Amino acid sequence: DSVVWNFGDGTTSTGISSLHTYTATGIYHICVTAYSPCGSNTACKYDTVFCIAPPTASFTDTGTHHTVGFKYTGSTAGLDSVVWSFGDGHSGTGISPFHTYTASGTYFVCATIFTPCGIDSACDSVTVTVPTIVSAIQTYGNVKIYPNPVTNELNITCITETTHYQLMNVTGENILDGELELGNNVISMIKIIPGIYILEMISEEVERNFIRIIKE
Repeated sequence: DSVVWNFGDGTTSTGISSLHTYTATGIYHICVTAYSPCGSNTACKYDTVFCIAPPTASFTDTGTHHTVGFKYTGSTAGLDSVVWSFGDGHSGTGISPFHTYTASGTYFVCATIFTPCGIDSACDSVTVTVPTIVSAIQTYGNVKIYPNPVTNELNITCITETTHYQLMNVTGENILDGELELGNNVISMIKIIPGIYILEMISEEVERNFIRIIKE
């Protein structure tokens, strides 16, 4: 006699075959009831809706120095993976990768999202400036700071008097500070995010020295 569908989102339909468009992702309890002179019977099942619209990729970037942070900001429904092409022959994955460029220039960066709902890419140009790199810096007397760029540990050698130091980012925010002992010192840079910093060293006579430090 008739077939009635209940799609689990407050809407119904009739007919042997039915198409229904959902407006939100979720798990729906779907039922179909058949009516005949012999009686009626209902069958139900749960179904999961992942895809409401095709994915849309987008991203932002932070920093114009040699190490640039990227952040994926596009759609996340059913997100499987995000693959990056940094424009210099290197690639990466993840929501928020960092990439270090070895030469100044403008690079065409693309982020591609893979989902059960489809694939989409977003691309943009990123201009970076790679600073001149030296392996050791003499600041005053025999004091040296190395390596620069630094990865894990920054060495400061030949300290002859009590010296205070602070590490600041390019906006002047204090990231790290402490006291340097006489002789040789090691400052851990493991927890410092990649970027360019200013190391200020203040002697007992309040002599100030500023050194640009590159963290890879």
